Amino acid sequence: MTARYGYVAVKNKLLADIGNGVYKVGDKLPTEREMCEMFQVSRITVRQALAELQNDGWVQRTQGRGTFVQNREKKKEKKFESLLNSNYSFSEELKRQGVTPSMRVLSLSRVPAQPPLTEKLEVEPGHMIDVLLRLRLADEVPYAYETSYVPSEYLGGATSEEIARDGLYNTMIKKSGVRPNKAIEIFEAGIAPEVIAEMLGRKGVVSIMQIDRVAYLDDKPVEYCTSSVAGDKYRFRVKLE
Repeated sequence: MTARYGYVAVKNKLLADIGNGVYKVGDKLPTEREMCEMFQVSRITVRQALAELQNDGWVQRTQGRGTFVQNREKKKEKKFESLLNSNYSFSEELKRQGVTPSMRVLSLSRVPAQPPLTEKLEVEPGHMIDVLLRLRLADEVPYAYETSYVPSEYLGGATSEEIARDGLYNTMIKKSGVRPNKAIEIFEAGIAPEVIAEMLGRKGVVSIMQIDRVAYLDDKPVEYCTSSVAGDKYRFRVKLE
C-alpha cells in the first residue's frame, strides 16, 4: 500500500482486519509509527484513519496506552442533538434529552475592538470588548469550545464566576437588561486545530462543526460567538415544512 491511497484505504484495511479477527475486541493495534511503516503513509494519514474508526465506535484511543479494538455495540456513544429552529438552546436541548449541561469558564478578558470585531459588532475601533472563553459540557463530557465577544457595557464588569454560575445571557440581563432576541449563524464543517482538540479531550484528527454566530437585540449586535462543536458528540437536526 502506498501513500497515494490515503486514510480511507488505511481505515478500510484496519476494518477488514478487525472483521476477519486479526484484531479482536480488547486487542491493541500497532502504534502510529508502526502503521506508518506498514502502510507507507504519513502519521497524519494514520491519525485521520484512527480518528474515523473511533468516531464510528470501532476503536478507543487512550493517551499513553495506545489504540484498542472495542465492542462497537456496547461502546457506541449517544450523540447529543439540537433541532435547528428559530430559538434553539444547547442547554435546553440537552435537558430535554435527560442530559446535565454545564459550562466551564476558561478566561474572561477585555480588549479594544479591532477588525473584524468592529464589523461583526458594529462598534468603533478601540471600543472595549469582553472576551469570554468557555467549554460546554454534557454530563461532564466536553462537546463545544466557544469564544464570545460582547461589548463591555452589556456585561457591566461581570466576573467569570458570575458568568459560570448564571450563564452569559442571564448575566447580560442582570447587568444591563439586554438579552438577544435573534441571531444569524453560519455552519461549516472542519478539522479542529490541535489546541481545540485537546480542550475537547480529543487527540489526532477531530471533526468539528464550526459555528459563527452574531446575536442581536432587534437590529443591534450584542454578541459575536465562534463555536467548535465536536462531531463525535453532537449533531444538528433540521425540520423542513
